[in-house]
Amino acid sequence: MKSLLYILLMYIPMSSNQNGKGGIVRGYAYVTESFRGAQIKVTDENGRDKVEPTQMHKSYQFYVELRKGVTIEPQIIWIDGIAYKASFQTVDKVPVLNRTETIGNNSNVDTLVAKTTNAVLHLWQDGLAQTTNKPELKKIGLDYLCEGKKYRFLFKDAINLAPRILQ
Repeated sequence: MKSLLYILLMYIPMSSNQNGKGGIVRGYAYVTESFRGAQIKVTDENGRDKVEPTQMHKSYQFYVELRKGVTIEPQIIWIDGIAYKASFQTVDKVPVLNRTETIGNNSNVDTLVAKTTNAVLHLWQDGLAQTTNKPELKKIGLDYLCEGKKYRFLFKDAINLAPRILQ
């Protein structure tokens, strides 16, 4: 019974930003898949050459648009149930664009954050976070402090950007 009460008390100070009381107006989540371009040949223990399969790596980037006059302190970024430390910096120039080179001299340009007069933060995960007594969030979310209160912002599903092939 005490543990149930403790769990309920943990949820009370953690307000959801979805009701508009937190400092975030809008959030954007993006994922880029990267593939190693070169195939690596290795020799196994029997002396046979084999090609290592190309592994995919996902990198995430997040942007949050803040209400006017509000500052936040990002704490934890949740991705698929794993907690990461949140690092951030203020975006100096909006709109935020992502340019991807394509075949030839062409490129695709995606607008990650539209032009706004509000402050925008760029967030990324910075190693695993040590969390104790916190429930895992299976979606993509951000735990942050705003004016001394804890909030959680839930991002919509991450938008896939053009994959990158590394060489």
